[in-house]
Amino acid sequence: MDRRTLLTQGAAALTVATTARADQPLRPNSAVQAIAPVNRPIYPPACAVRPNINSLSAAQLSALKTGVQVMMGRSASDPTSWTYQAAMHATYATPVQPLWNGCQHGTIHFLSWHRLFIYYFERILRKASGSPGLMLPYWDWTVNRAMPAPFTNSTPGNPLYTTHRGAGINTGSLLPTSAVNYSAAIGDLPYGAFSSDLEGTPHGAVHVALGGWMSQIPQAAQDPIFWLHHCNIDRLWDVWLRSGGGRADPTTAAWLGQTFSYYDENGTEHTDPMSRAVDPCASLGYSYTSRFILKPFPWPLINLLGELRAAEIRAAADAPAARAELGDAPAQLKLPLPAQTAAAAQALYLVFDEITVDNPEGYYELYFDLPEGRPPDPEGPNYAGNLVLFGLTERELAVKHGDMRMPPPRRVFDITRKLEQLRQANGFNPQALVLTLVLRTTEGAKPAPGVRARIGKVQLVAR
Repeated sequence: MDRRTLLTQGAAALTVATTARADQPLRPNSAVQAIAPVNRPIYPPACAVRPNINSLSAAQLSALKTGVQVMMGRSASDPTSWTYQAAMHATYATPVQPLWNGCQHGTIHFLSWHRLFIYYFERILRKASGSPGLMLPYWDWTVNRAMPAPFTNSTPGNPLYTTHRGAGINTGSLLPTSAVNYSAAIGDLPYGAFSSDLEGTPHGAVHVALGGWMSQIPQAAQDPIFWLHHCNIDRLWDVWLRSGGGRADPTTAAWLGQTFSYYDENGTEHTDPMSRAVDPCASLGYSYTSRFILKPFPWPLINLLGELRAAEIRAAADAPAARAELGDAPAQLKLPLPAQTAAAAQALYLVFDEITVDNPEGYYELYFDLPEGRPPDPEGPNYAGNLVLFGLTERELAVKHGDMRMPPPRRVFDITRKLEQLRQANGFNPQALVLTLVLRTTEGAKPAPGVRARIGKVQLVAR
């Protein structure tokens, strides 16, 4: 139903039960815990709707291409140009211009900063297109794991196409199912935990699985698919919040009052508090049509800790550490947990420290005690989550300016629930725990050989 029909018929008559649809895949995109269905209006009549890229009409797609083409044709010094907007996210270019390198990663403002960023970009794109009804579409890779066709069309002059992508993605290779699995995030009730998990997978996992520009933070926004990817991340924030169960945005003055600056369609600078990111229909005038609830994921997953909580985790003196050199072949690490530590622990963490990344494309699925001869399966009980090393190349970590926050070169996961599940399995021995890391890139693509990352210390930490 389009917006005109909605306005004609009235929003009051348009409510849906937010239950899982029969045509939605459930297993790779499911929530950790069940959520009660809720009836509510799809969206208030005052809100424009951001569409799925696969639902665009020919006229809408033409307007999108026109807007991108016009922005790409503008001077790099113009705040409304493609180059300038991409650099506001992050860039390797120098000298640094006002508001460049402002993206928030690994902080509590990850979602809110990006929401306002793509909102102002959408306004610029709309004016550039000459189409007053243009809305930024989203790519729902949870349902369609192939790059949308308009972005893989290599016909000369198509502004949505670029060769700066990973092997196979422009020829129909699919994103791995584990890259688009937002089970851990949707199952979180606290906002901070949700934001952290979502930033890791699917956000970061999709970035590095796509490869090319998208695999490095200072180049990502140059690829037109960046904006549709982040539009979908923004949509998942909306889905999470509307799932209820105690889910809520932060209410602290420190979060609501934090300000960041952006440029609008006229090149005018705006400094907005993050309170504008709350309720985008009321404050920004847009919404999404997607309202569905996903059934529980059958296996407990590990949770990526945000920067503040991860900083509190310190290695235990009695926990042996391992080193890892990660390439295209699976890597196995023995991580014994002393019996007395395992018995007394209230919480357990998996810590990756001293990380250096050479090749940022792809990520690693994590499996605990994967039986010999059993192929790694992200829908099986041994799968725990993903190690995503987005933003950790030496060149990326050297980019610092303004409000930009690059992720620290470490990853910390809460594995308490996962190990509790393993404890209940026959033959589990915490003193002989084995972690297997399996590289994932786009399906069907042959990963480049060689070392991709080195991890100086992998350790289990008990609390």
